[in-house]
Amino acid sequence: MGFNDTYKALSNLAIDRIISITNSQEHYIQNRDINFDEFFEDVVGVSINPSESTEKVVIKISKDVWPYIESKPLHGSQKIKNKTDNYIEIELDVQVNHELMALLFSYMDAVEIIEPLALREKFKTISESISNQYL
Repeated sequence: MGFNDTYKALSNLAIDRIISITNSQEHYIQNRDINFDEFFEDVVGVSINPSESTEKVVIKISKDVWPYIESKPLHGSQKIKNKTDNYIEIELDVQVNHELMALLFSYMDAVEIIEPLALREKFKTISESISNQYL
């Protein structure tokens, strides 16, 4: 993470994608303004859209994978909303980003997005696209 003078904003650079480094003529400015623990508090991963707020995300999780998610929560805001013999419903308060979606897709059919409707529809569209690849 660093301040990008061209865009006048923070930039997140993936170290494994840096091809070369050159010396800068700019002077180093130490961060004294941003608490990165707070900065990343509302996201899974590191992709943050400063213009978006957090959303309530409700997820239904099969009882078979619940022990994994219970022992390693998806996010610090994770709360149990409902428990039955077959599934556990949790709620997260997060910004919806690519890393959240990738994490949820990693559990495949063991999770179901309940809310928000836009995220549920996105998962439906992506799932149908994946399914069509195997026809």
